[in-house]
Amino acid sequence: MRCSIGLGVAGSMALAVLATSAEAKAEGSDPARGKELAEGRCAACHHVASGTPSSPKPEAPNFLALANRADQSADKLIWSLVFPPHPEMPDVPFSNNELRDISAYILSLRDQK
Repeated sequence: MRCSIGLGVAGSMALAVLATSAEAKAEGSDPARGKELAEGRCAACHHVASGTPSSPKPEAPNFLALANRADQSADKLIWSLVFPPHPEMPDVPFSNNELRDISAYILSLRDQK
């Protein structure tokens, strides 16, 4: 029973993430606000500005590297914020708008050096 409840919650969260990314395409986002959020909530672990310096925590990729992954997209960034791919990433709550803004900011760094 416990497993089915967990899967139900995970499924609901997955649908919320997909709805959020669809909204991002429809409503736009604010990369400047995403930068402010990243500086306040992400910079303790990640280098969040353009340029290639290493992150404060060496195991945390810098945002420029995240932006320039070959298959990177807003959907993938939002997904990784909601469902962190590694246990070391803390659970930082973001609203749907904040998820869109942070992903837009990260993608705005694409191809910068």
